[in-house]
Amino acid sequence: MKKRIILMVNSDCNQSCGHCYLGYSGKRSPESTLELTRDFKERGYDIIIAGSETLLDTGYLESYRAAGQKYILTNGKLIAKDLSLCDKLISYGIREVRMSLLHGLEARLGSVRKDIIKKAVRTALNAGLKVQLAAVISQDNYQDIGAICREAVELGVDSQEFLRYMKVGRAKGTDVETITEEQRQSVFDQIQVARRIFNKTLKVRINGNFGPRKGTLGEKMASQGKYCPAGEHMFAITPNNRVYGCPGLTEWPIGRLVDGRIMVVSDLPKERKDCIADKI
Repeated sequence: MKKRIILMVNSDCNQSCGHCYLGYSGKRSPESTLELTRDFKERGYDIIIAGSETLLDTGYLESYRAAGQKYILTNGKLIAKDLSLCDKLISYGIREVRMSLLHGLEARLGSVRKDIIKKAVRTALNAGLKVQLAAVISQDNYQDIGAICREAVELGVDSQEFLRYMKVGRAKGTDVETITEEQRQSVFDQIQVARRIFNKTLKVRINGNFGPRKGTLGEKMASQGKYCPAGEHMFAITPNNRVYGCPGLTEWPIGRLVDGRIMVVSDLPKERKDCIADKI
């Protein structure tokens, strides 16, 4: 399996979302990011550029192009405000914008308002970009998979992703509860139904942090310790050169980046039947 490196380039953000799972701080310069990107690419790694809000410094876009990354993660506020930003993204090879719409949790978690997200969606679509929305699923909205997909179709987006709410990072201090095992299985069932209903109009995706569905190849892989690539085939590197298994594990460093080389000094748990991000 080809190894993947996620360069978490900054912790700067223009929104303090309560569901944010990132547990690091700092900023890597666009110049240093580009140098690392090119170096890792030459050595055969897949590279993903991410952060908190990378659009706060468009100097990072050169690294997106060097990585061959066609999408960008953003909270949407800058796109809603600056109509020309989408044209700039396209000029650097970006073809898809990915944003979160929390569906009932915006006020409690201090995330971007729905009207701003909708404006950002319209702006991106009008510019010719694809749009993926992400919904964070907790005990408050785990029964709303179908309704969330219907709203995504109405907005005209291309895909809808679902992520499990995790009590890590800033999310530790909220009163929002993570889903139970029974509720997790319910989400899988609802997604199967949604895929049948919206198969011609919307791609319905589920993030790996839900873990595998019962009775699937993913469950078999999990029993063999092969489901989650964190710390073995995937690494997240923060601005202070600490190495983590994935962006959801940035409270548990496993090594450092030394002279451009990943030095792992501690292993993550081998038992990974579901996501380990909120269990370490």
